[in-house]
Parts: sequence; structure tokens; C-alpha cells
Amino acid sequence: MKERKFPMYRTHHGPITHMTGDRWVSTAMMWDPVKALTQSFTRTKLSNHKEFRKMMDIRTNSSNNTVFADAEGNIAYYHGNFVPKRDTTFDYTKPVDGSNPDTDWQGLHDVDECIVVVNPLNGWLQNCNSTPFTCAGEHSPKPVDYPVYMRLPAENFRGVHAVRLLKERKEFTLDKLIETAYDSYLPGFEQLIPGLVKAFDEAPQKTERLRRQLRRCANGTSAPPPNRWPCRWRTTTATSTNRKATPRRN
Repeated sequence: MKERKFPMYRTHHGPITHMTGDRWVSTAMMWDPVKALTQSFTRTKLSNHKEFRKMMDIRTNSSNNTVFADAEGNIAYYHGNFVPKRDTTFDYTKPVDGSNPDTDWQGLHDVDECIVVVNPLNGWLQNCNSTPFTCAGEHSPKPVDYPVYMRLPAENFRGVHAVRLLKERKEFTLDKLIETAYDSYLPGFEQLIPGLVKAFDEAPQKTERLRRQLRRCANGTSAPPPNRWPCRWRTTTATSTNRKATPRRN
């Protein structure tokens, strides 16, 4: 067995993890493994939302958005749990000056100060690693009520799809819920397809190979306008598997 030793560097913020230009970057993180393990285990043993809400006061869940439901009919959404207080004059989506004490964490937000939704009037909740501000449709929280560093991430197409489906459908059975979960529509195509068709229309040379590729994506039709493209995945179409492909000029 050979042994190698590596120097490790850290500041009071956390370990040095990488460099940006010629500057070292120290990454602040939650490091309380015993409490975190306790919270992860405890939440698997609870019976209802009252017990779950009490468990969330441990505040060491640093990685998950949580959608909760219990047998009593309660539903809840927690947008994070370990949320440090920060000076909102700084942009924490980028490295900040660690030598400035104003960039330090200033304790933790209480759970009730975080983005939490319990039993919204619309009767459903959703989150797809997307914005919390569409989690309950028109009864979602409002961004203006929370500091900017709580407002991430932005909306994504899975979130757009989930909200559309849940707003349209009522009185779910188990079979209807499974059917909804596997709905084949791909909202991202609403933005991607017009660009694809425009690129084809503007291509100086429209080879037969390129025409065939577009027909495959369009389920065999001849290069339809954007509003007539099928925006659904199927096991018998190349549409979804080609969704990230970019036509080449030949």
C-alpha cells in the first residue's frame, strides 16, 4: 500500500474547492452530519404533517425541495430547509468577496420564514426542481415576499407541463394519476420547433438528407409549419430522441 498526502486549505467559510481566474474559491456548506442523518432517518418514521413540520425545525436538509402528503389529507411544499440568512446586496449566484464580513452567513432562517405552502385552496402541489412560485398554480407564493436568494431555481419546461396538467384535471384516481404522470406532451418544443423550422427555411442548401431528417422529426409529414408539429414523445417516433439535434448544412 502506497500513501500520498495532499495539502487541504480552508477558510472559516469552508474548504477551498476551485479557482476562478487566479483567485481561490472557498465553498460554504452545511456540515452537521449527525443532525442531518438524524433528520433523514426521523422523517421516515412520522405519521402526519404536524409531526413532519416539527421535524423540519432540525433544519439540516440542505439539498431537497419536499412535497409532502399524509393519510389525513394534508399536502405541503417546503422549498429547502437549511437556508442561511444573507445580505441581499450581494449576488450569491456568483462568488462573493470572502474577506468582506458582510458576505458571511448571518444564522439560519426559521422554517416559517422560508417558502412553505400547506393545503393550498387549489388542492394540489407540484415541483419538478423548478420555481416554487408555480407550485400551487394561482395559489403559489409570490416572489416579492421573499429575499432574492430564496427565489431559485427558475421555471423549467417540466414545471410548465405539470401546472398545465394539474389545472386541467380533477378528481384523480390512481389510474388517472399514473396516466397524467406519463403524459407525452413536451412543452419545450413550443420554443424549439420554430427555431428549427426557421433554420431550415433559411438554409442556403436544402438537401434531401436534411428533408428526410425533418420529416422523421415531424412523424412523416413534409416540413409542416411550427404550429402543426407534434410536440409529443412516442415509442414509434424520432421526435423526442432528436430533440437536441441541430440540422447541419450540407
